[in-house]
Amino acid sequence: MKKTPKTVTDILGQGDNDLSRLMRRAKALNNLNETIRRMLPPNLIDHCSVANIRNKQLIILAESATWATLLRYEQGNILAQLHENPKYNVIESIKVKIAPVEQAPDVFYRRAQAPSSHSRQAMLSLAENIEDEDLRASIARLAKSVDRD
Repeated sequence: MKKTPKTVTDILGQGDNDLSRLMRRAKALNNLNETIRRMLPPNLIDHCSVANIRNKQLIILAESATWATLLRYEQGNILAQLHENPKYNVIESIKVKIAPVEQAPDVFYRRAQAPSSHSRQAMLSLAENIEDEDLRASIARLAKSVDRD
């Protein structure tokens, strides 16, 4: 009789090992994050997320001081709505922290270095040995456009 293979989720979801506990905690925080997102005004949804629950305190991250301030205005409403669900009665307060989203670094372009006279000579030499008339003419024009040192 063949055994059916178990998925990683099945393996991690079983037992009381560290990975199982970590996975259950991550899933619980993700569910709480979705619950909080449904409570937030539309303008805050994409700029705030649940980070953790520690010492009966819900920690929510905001992308900037502006979003954190707007979120702090909503703390009372969020806490009241959370207490409607017995699962979240343990939460006594909300702490808002600022955690900026990393942005891609600015790209700096540097100006290309002008070809040297050696490069110019190499292009002219290459052009002399090319049989294709159009390609030879193009490379020769390119070589001649390079300023001489």
